[in-house]
Amino acid sequence: MSLIGGRAIEGEPHELLCGQALTTEYAVECAQALKEILSRPWWSRLWAAQEFALGSASVFMCGRQWFDSTQLIKDGTLNMIVPILSIRGVPAESLMLLKYFGSISLTQTTAIKRLWDLMPSQKPSGRAEIFCEILDQCTTKLCSDDRDRVFGLLGLSPESLALSIDATYDNSMTEVFESLTINLLRHLDSLLVLFTAGVGHPGDVEYRSGVRVRLEDPNLPSWVRDLRRPRLELMFPPWYGKYRTPFNAFASKEWTYRYANNQLMLKGLRIGNIPAVRLGTVCQSRFYSSEPGEQADGRRVLQSWMALCDVAGRERGRDPYPHGGFKADAFCRTLYGDFKTTIIMSGRGDFNSVRLQASDVDAIVQSADWAEKLAQYSDEEGEQEAFSIPPFIVGRRLFVTDTGYFGNGGAWIEPNDQIFIIMGCHYPVILRPTNSSQSCTTYRLVEICYVHGIMDGELFDGVPFTGKSEDESTEAYLERTEQLGDHVIEPVCLC
Repeated sequence: MSLIGGRAIEGEPHELLCGQALTTEYAVECAQALKEILSRPWWSRLWAAQEFALGSASVFMCGRQWFDSTQLIKDGTLNMIVPILSIRGVPAESLMLLKYFGSISLTQTTAIKRLWDLMPSQKPSGRAEIFCEILDQCTTKLCSDDRDRVFGLLGLSPESLALSIDATYDNSMTEVFESLTINLLRHLDSLLVLFTAGVGHPGDVEYRSGVRVRLEDPNLPSWVRDLRRPRLELMFPPWYGKYRTPFNAFASKEWTYRYANNQLMLKGLRIGNIPAVRLGTVCQSRFYSSEPGEQADGRRVLQSWMALCDVAGRERGRDPYPHGGFKADAFCRTLYGDFKTTIIMSGRGDFNSVRLQASDVDAIVQSADWAEKLAQYSDEEGEQEAFSIPPFIVGRRLFVTDTGYFGNGGAWIEPNDQIFIIMGCHYPVILRPTNSSQSCTTYRLVEICYVHGIMDGELFDGVPFTGKSEDESTEAYLERTEQLGDHVIEPVCLC
């Protein structure tokens, strides 16, 4: 690390880094040096991903001093750099600033950390899930032909996946992206590919030479990920990141799909639609901020959401939620996405995301001043642990379906959008009807979302998945299935 910062000191980087009592100034200097290297023009090329990861060796030089990639990643050194820079010898008042600098400036802005994990001395995992992460990281990289966003990374994909994709420039960008999505769906054997698709994802707009440019391709099906659009992690709830699946709205592994004429045909259960009068205000501000004006705006949005869900006031919060439990519990879990990000103020200042517990909700709703309690809560034992409404809620909105479910979605939701549980998908999805016929309705995928009361397969509790004969394929069984318990299963055609 000292070598990267321009200091000619002998020794392995991880020993130099861990062996020093870092001051705030030196920690920032090291972090700035690392950021400066990762910001060089060479890294902006999409093809650099394969060149860097598949090379026989990577050597870092500073004058006559040098070391190779095996030293930098020894004992997971690179993964330790940001936490160590943020913690060792740094005053408590500077800790949060450095953590923010490390997580945003080093990994989000440069979008290169994943490539460092794939340096030559690392063993390739051969997992399609890891390849999906590489695709995410490289959306900000530059290439002269957008088809290279697939072709230029195939060397980092599992061999079976690479061989299934026809790497020819005779196909259009839409055909290439669509082929990748279908092949990922087959290799992953899941609908994880839908997580980063949809017509309403943030990142469909970027600024080029100061001009706001919309990247959405009208020819690209809604279920196909547009690899030109960066996935902005900070705008998503904590349950969204890195393909985590803490929920399972459809409590079964039995699912199937058909693909024809640019359409993905699935089956699903309709939860309800979103009336215009039950669609909440989009939150544009943080609920906790050093700026009084921004804080006031956030509180006003929070109060409007409480009114929307009919939980304003302590007594109303104890009203029963139509689908079990109390409205207060449903509202809090919907607002947080059922996760709390905990900050341990003592020790290392660690972060931790866990599912909300009943005690968490009770601690909030004991006070009539819900807005204050929801925006910032600390425990009673010296404020050693605290959690707040996460910044991921900025740009999102709450909604209530016509069937009474509370939901958390993006700013791009429109009145009369439909909420579905798709067979095979861990999360509910928001769909926008485009055309109806006697056989099925065609939809555009908007996004996945959080809907309280269905995230853990509650709708299918006690519903036996029976009726499939031993010699019958899953596809054939689901094709003829029109009802599970009391729930009607209908065809869903995504275009």
